[in-house]
Amino acid sequence: MTDFSQFPDIIAAAAAVAATAAAHFAAKRFSAKKIFGFKMSAVPSIIPAGMVIAAAIALMGVDLKNYEKGGDLIVAVLAPATLALALPLYKFRGLIKDNLPEIAAATAISSVASIGSIYVLAKLAGLGDDIFYAVSSKCVTAPAAIEITKMAGSKLFELTMCGVFVSGLLGASIGHGLMALLRVKSDVSKGLAMGATSHVVGTARCLDFSPKQAAFSALILVMTAVFTTVLAAAVF
Repeated sequence: MTDFSQFPDIIAAAAAVAATAAAHFAAKRFSAKKIFGFKMSAVPSIIPAGMVIAAAIALMGVDLKNYEKGGDLIVAVLAPATLALALPLYKFRGLIKDNLPEIAAATAISSVASIGSIYVLAKLAGLGDDIFYAVSSKCVTAPAAIEITKMAGSKLFELTMCGVFVSGLLGASIGHGLMALLRVKSDVSKGLAMGATSHVVGTARCLDFSPKQAAFSALILVMTAVFTTVLAAAVF
């Protein structure tokens, strides 16, 4: 196993961040290609990037704790980086104002459905309350999800992050395809659906299709985070 413990933490963190960034940009270039006629853009870049990083860690025998030093740095800037989503909100502020009833309804319904569905599945599977608390916020952005888990009294933060990641990745992977099958054509509806269920990952995916989608996805992302936090406070 490769051990970088003799290096300062800042070097280990910088190396991990650099490797993650390199994998991301390589995945973005890969997504612009066609393989056997299949458009790789249909696959969110986070999937091949994650596969490359996981393979590199496994093949090189890197201690995961060393890689996590860079992960902690990325998580630390995740919350302030979310503020960049304010740009498409400002650009489409007029259209957002015209669709406030739909936005409010989507926020309430998605938050209740998210926590309610997890509660039902947890009870059917016989899972403990600690696990339910940890994954109940799976559809909101990671910083808010962690705070909800803390508020609920659970310490299974890794499970929270796993739920958030799977939710975002699944939505980004099949969300647009599913809406195409359902004949959903409105960018407003698509953006609301993606942001409400797939948070930042889904919003980033919306940028590949339409700035308008990204604006509504960013808006409901923030609103569902706030509403789910309030709802979780009442439930827990």
